[in-house]
Order: sequence, then structure tokens, then C-alpha cells
Amino acid sequence: SYALKLLQSDGELTMASTGSDANGNLVAQEYRVEGPMSLFMTTTAIDIDEELLNRCLVLSVDEGREQTAAIHRRQRERRTLEGFLGKETKDAVLALQRNAQRLLRPLAVVNPFADQLTFLDDRTRTRRDHEKYLSLIDTIALLHQYQRPIKTLTVGDRQIEYVEVTPQDIAQANTLAHEVLGRSL
Repeated sequence: SYALKLLQSDGELTMASTGSDANGNLVAQEYRVEGPMSLFMTTTAIDIDEELLNRCLVLSVDEGREQTAAIHRRQRERRTLEGFLGKETKDAVLALQRNAQRLLRPLAVVNPFADQLTFLDDRTRTRRDHEKYLSLIDTIALLHQYQRPIKTLTVGDRQIEYVEVTPQDIAQANTLAHEVLGRSL
């Protein structure tokens, strides 16, 4: 997990390994990977590296009886004609979702309300969770790029296009943050 922590924190990871050159001699080979990165991990382990946890959004599973009953219903439903048709619909929705993601432009996001935001500061864990919260706001704004004006800023000889965060983005992030970052908030 050390390499994952480095890649997440530094945005890049460099590692050296021994390999053979064209003559069969052992030589050091350097490998470099740049982020950003996404990490999905599932585990039944109760003891997870705390430093890795601090860098991730942790989503918990509902282990209640009602959720188990709902899963059983869904498993049975998938074996019906309606379930088969539902899978076809699901596949079409996933294809549409992937195509929509391809349309997103890599715009910068500017939050004119950033200095008005507040976040708990009574625990060191919130140092990383605060960044997750701000990134959530940015993500919501970026996803709305086709519903907003795209602004342009000239920096030197470069034109930088960006979208601005709205109060609605912040409200939506607040709703999601209470679900996802509930441990910190």
C-alpha cells in the first residue's frame, strides 16, 4: 500500500527494478507512472492501513437484513423475462454513460465561493477529507460544463478555459458529502 499512498499523494510514482539489457547484463531500469489515479478496493479486513484510508473515499456496505432481502429479490428478478430485458436496458444506459463521459472537456474549475466554505478542523483526518470535499464540488461543477458558460482566462500566451462553481454545486456536494464523508463531518 506504500506505493499507492505515494502515487495518490505525490501524483506520480517512480520505481527501480533489475532487468537485462540487450547483452543479458543486469541493469537498473526505472519506471515512472503519473496520476491522477483512481483506486477501487474491496476487503473484508477490519484492519486497513489508516494512512491509506485517509487518502480514500470510504464507502460502507449496508449489511442490514432489509438490504439482504432486497439483494435476494434482485437476484431472483434477474432470472425472469423482466430481468433479462432490464439487463439489456442497463447495458444501453452504461454505453450512454460512457459516451457522455467521453464528451467531457478537461476544463479547469474555479470556485468563487471557496473562501466562504467551512469544514471541521478539530481532527487531523479532516486535512485530507477537506480536499476530498473540495474535489467533490469541482467534480459536480465539471459535470455541468454544458449547462454553464465556459469562461476564458489569458495567462501569458495561453488561453485557459474554465467553468465556475455555483451555489447549487455546493449544495449538491454537501448532500453527497454527508453520505460519503460522514465520518469526518
